[in-house]
Parts: sequence; C-alpha cells; structure tokens
Amino acid sequence: MQALEPKEQLLDYSGKTSVRELAMLLRDVDVVVSNDSGPMHLANAVGAPLVTFFGAGDPLETAPSIQNTLL
Repeated sequence: MQALEPKEQLLDYSGKTSVRELAMLLRDVDVVVSNDSGPMHLANAVGAPLVTFFGAGDPLETAPSIQNTLL
C-alpha cells in the first residue's frame, strides 16, 4: 500500500455536496473509507472500492450487499 502524500490527496467534502454530487464524487475515487452510514451505502451503489468500519450494529444486517464483501 502506498503512503498518501502530500495531504492534498485526501478529500473531505462533508457538508459541501448534495446526494447527487456525492454519488458523482464517489464513483470516481480510488477507495472510500467510511463508517456504516448513508454515504457508505451510496459508495457501494456506485461501485466504489470500500473499506467500512462497523460499531455497535450487526454488520451481517447492515453491510453492503455485494459479492466481494469480507466481514
């Protein structure tokens, strides 16, 4: 795995986009790192590579429904 440098390679658009704009951003990223949230499910829907952190919920019930899911 390559280190992310410079910091400008990391993007934070939280609170700055509509749902449609977020979907367009997510479909073009290298990877999405997210908690179990609406944007995580949106990233899955547009086919973005995804790393998700699950907390108190049951990941078997709330994980994205894709074939290449590893829980």
